[in-house]
Amino acid sequence: MSLYAIEEPATLDITVVVGNSFNREVQLCDDDGVAIPLSGMAACAQIIDEEEDKLLVEFIVSSLDDDGKIPLLLKTEDTQKLAGCSSARWSLTVFDEANPATYTVTVICGRVTIKDVGLDLKGALA
Repeated sequence: MSLYAIEEPATLDITVVVGNSFNREVQLCDDDGVAIPLSGMAACAQIIDEEEDKLLVEFIVSSLDDDGKIPLLLKTEDTQKLAGCSSARWSLTVFDEANPATYTVTVICGRVTIKDVGLDLKGALA
């Protein structure tokens, strides 16, 4: 199965703790469990405030290979930007680096539960 055969994004809800880093990896596989090759592709993942419909943070996404794996990272300073947000959603979009206007696919989307219980590192890291 090709990446472009994906007709609808999969749903994956996540939880982010304000003040903690968030480091996860997702893997795109076809119906038979075979990794979807991602060489020549790039990815963008974002968290959006649902009430204000504005971008809160973007995940750091490393380079992609043919193993179908997409690493997602939010630094502690990024998760601190989520403090006070009561309703958020996220999405992960993969696109062809050479031709993003033609080959772009949102592969995962979902709700974000934000827990404001993490350590405030602002003073601790100064």
